[in-house]
Amino acid sequence: MFKFQLAILLLVVLSSCSSLLPGAETKLFPGPDHGHSPEDPLSLQANFEKEALEKTTAYVKQLRTAGGEKLHLTGKAKVHNPGYKKPKIVLYNWITGEPINKGNGRFLVKYQLASESGKDSVDLYVNHFISRDPQIPGSLVMAREGS
Repeated sequence: MFKFQLAILLLVVLSSCSSLLPGAETKLFPGPDHGHSPEDPLSLQANFEKEALEKTTAYVKQLRTAGGEKLHLTGKAKVHNPGYKKPKIVLYNWITGEPINKGNGRFLVKYQLASESGKDSVDLYVNHFISRDPQIPGSLVMAREGS
């Protein structure tokens, strides 16, 4: 009986560690069109609107065009999230009556960015309700430290 329990335990441990093996595919920046469409938005998780704007502003300060120009926010708008999934159980704040868990967000925020020269403009779709690894849109680059 002990050998059987040991074999099951060993099987569970080995199968759970298989995703940690070196060479497993871990892609930090998922795709070239990432953030340019509402179907594949960027993820900058924030709980409040002010916090979301601050995180987005800090993120945009690090982005550059392919030519190295800085970008700045010129506008923002709320758009429908085509990938919205309603939570199975909706929890409500007992004081205000507002839903607490909003799934992956009913709406996205579309930020309009412009380069310093004004020649380039980019629309970025951001979902502030989900948390994922950092991403960089395909047409933009991150600034090097100190620049």
